[in-house]
Amino acid sequence: MRIRPIAFCLGVAVTPCFALAGQPGYDVTILQNIGWAPGAINLNLASGINAFGQTAGYSSTPPGYDAVTWARSGKATVLQDAGGQGWSLANAINDAGWSAGFSLTVDHSYSHIDAVLWSPSGRATVLQDAGGQGRSDAVAINVFGQSVGYSTTAAGLEGVLWSRSGKATVLQDAGGQGFSQPYAINAFGQSVGYSSTPSGSDAVRWSPSGKATMLQDAGGQGASYAYAINTLGQSVGQSYTDASFTLSHAVLWSPSGKATVLQDAGGLGFSSAGAINAFGWSVGFSANADFTLSDAVLWSPSGKATVLQDAGGQGFSQALAINDFGWSVGSSSTASGSDAVLWSPSGKATDLAAVLGPAWSETGAYGINDSGDILGYGFNSGGLGGGGFNSFVLTPNGLNSWALASISAAPLADPVPEPSTWTMMAVGFAGLGWLARLRRRNLTAV
Repeated sequence: MRIRPIAFCLGVAVTPCFALAGQPGYDVTILQNIGWAPGAINLNLASGINAFGQTAGYSSTPPGYDAVTWARSGKATVLQDAGGQGWSLANAINDAGWSAGFSLTVDHSYSHIDAVLWSPSGRATVLQDAGGQGRSDAVAINVFGQSVGYSTTAAGLEGVLWSRSGKATVLQDAGGQGFSQPYAINAFGQSVGYSSTPSGSDAVRWSPSGKATMLQDAGGQGASYAYAINTLGQSVGQSYTDASFTLSHAVLWSPSGKATVLQDAGGLGFSSAGAINAFGWSVGFSANADFTLSDAVLWSPSGKATVLQDAGGQGFSQALAINDFGWSVGSSSTASGSDAVLWSPSGKATDLAAVLGPAWSETGAYGINDSGDILGYGFNSGGLGGGGFNSFVLTPNGLNSWALASISAAPLADPVPEPSTWTMMAVGFAGLGWLARLRRRNLTAV
């Protein structure tokens, strides 16, 4: 699973990695920052979590940042700085422990960056600069080490698919304006994002060869974006419904590109879906009240909405990630800030502030895997020098058995998939054992 870029936040100091006993059922792991020194700015932020609880992101090493992967225990591996400027970030990690991101090639200049693939041991492969302008970034990676992102061109931005060897395939510019951006890739090498058009943007799905399929514009305004794709080829995002681009439908697209408008739970005409699981269940938000507040929402494959419980009681929640058992995570505003939240498939909330303890504030959760490991962030006041801004991982410690207990046939009963979906589903399940064997083999590769 993947998240969109998170803005830099600055804190001071932090403890090395360690696991704390949280509430019954979870251990709290603070991700290690091995470049930190007392008195230095501290920022530790993971961008994603894989099926085995490994995470990838970056740690502050003033005056720059190290790209880092963390083991489930929180132990850090600093990834090779391909650009040589002491400034690298990992945007995503796959289930084999490979990660993708970028390295600056000119000191403190985001206009000069290389897209990079890192092996599980941390060795860097610079990905081909398809645009020829010295500015590329890889934003997502699949289990086979294929990654997607962009390369700047003289006239705009090209969407790019890179092989594990680093070879680039330029994704078709569906809108014809020289500007395309993929956001996510599935195990079959299909990716989704958008391409700019003369009037706005088209949501697009690209094949492994780079061929574009424009997804149905459910809002009718020529402005749609696809943010996530599952193994079946279903994708989710939003389509704007008014000319001023202030209202939008949350949308589920089938593998053929047909749109299903997801129920507007808030009733104000502004919803967006940002994550989808293997069975077509998706999460996001719907605006309520006066558009300044929102409900976190779980949608079924048919588009029916379940409003997730507002743990903070302030009317503002959003769900950012969902696992294949239908459990989702996000955040809810509270009277004093925000709390990370876990929601059950029925919508019941667990306020994770109680798990983290009083040393944490302004928390949110944005990743969950099928083992129940939860990735989040927040300010930690319990570390050396007064704490810092950290990512954390909550790990079930043996007392939580919700994952197995939550398995049900419901995700497969709603609705009847179209023929292309059945085909992809059969292929996907047939390959599960093979993917597990592939992971074991890839973990030995450097």
